[in-house]
Amino acid sequence: MHAVQHTPRDTLIFSRDSVRALDKAATDDLGIPSILLMEHAAFALARAALELIREKHLTRIGIVCGPGNNGGDGLALARHLAIHGIDPLIALASVPGQYKGDAAINLHIVEQMGLRILDPILSMAPQAALEILHRDGRDHSSDRVPKDVLLIDALFGTGLDRPVKPPMDQAIRWMNALRARGATTLAVDIPSGLDCDTGLPLGDHTVRADVTVTLAGMKQGFLEPQSRDYTGKVTVGSIGLPHDFMKRFALDLRYT
Repeated sequence: MHAVQHTPRDTLIFSRDSVRALDKAATDDLGIPSILLMEHAAFALARAALELIREKHLTRIGIVCGPGNNGGDGLALARHLAIHGIDPLIALASVPGQYKGDAAINLHIVEQMGLRILDPILSMAPQAALEILHRDGRDHSSDRVPKDVLLIDALFGTGLDRPVKPPMDQAIRWMNALRARGATTLAVDIPSGLDCDTGLPLGDHTVRADVTVTLAGMKQGFLEPQSRDYTGKVTVGSIGLPHDFMKRFALDLRYT
């Protein structure tokens, strides 16, 4: 089974609907603004990313951000990495005007911080993006990707319930192409294109990650052994909610 690292007393499991209910109740019942949940997620993601960066000596970081909350998590993560002295390349999967709510707030902040942003990447070949990811001016035209590249998948989250269609599927092809050529991939919450409840691909395009930092608790689909082909190693990141409160929304299942 997956290697699971977690802070709570036991590992909670959530479906697509139950994690949505948890988020809503956190705001409605506890009065926690959704952007604060995103900030807690970013703290957990940054801790995991920094551990991976140090462990594998990764120096070139690319974060692929969709326009929804998963992309907002990625944008908030970019802020935290920058605070730690890391210069991430943010690759937007949509034009900036399509980012709304908490994702738009975090996009505005990273813009004001002067972080590197590509928008959008959908028409960009992986090699062209790789050349921008490298800052040393050398020719990187070979098919190999140096082993110091970390890609972070913050394209789609648990709310995705249908196959990824053009042009967004290009972002998944972009990430998988770079991983196949040597990059390490970390997925935010769930690999983009994987069904939260079944653990199986929703269509022809699904990110294959080396590490997945899933938020609040494990996802129901991760009980499916085939899911590990896409998630890689799974760790659970806190979003700052009391364990007993989260347990009210968790499924009556155990993860072993």
